[in-house]
Amino acid sequence: PSLADEIYCQILKQMRDNPKPQHVQKGWELLAICARVFTPSTRLMPYLQAFLQSGQKGPNAPLADSALDRLLVTQVSGSRTHAPST
Repeated sequence: PSLADEIYCQILKQMRDNPKPQHVQKGWELLAICARVFTPSTRLMPYLQAFLQSGQKGPNAPLADSALDRLLVTQVSGSRTHAPST
């Protein structure tokens, strides 16, 4: 669980105030993948949800929507036990 929080925090850190839109888009894509694979701790969850909701107003809104939807599914169904396939 602490590694999951670290992964989420590093992705958010790389996306925040990044001047390169293509890097931010890749960050959103990675965030959506992670959100479907594992959840953050209950301590980090409200901050992650707030970040995803704030992204729904920007140019990457579809990716933010996808990441939020995936996070909610993972909350209900639990983290994956196997890595996602291609």
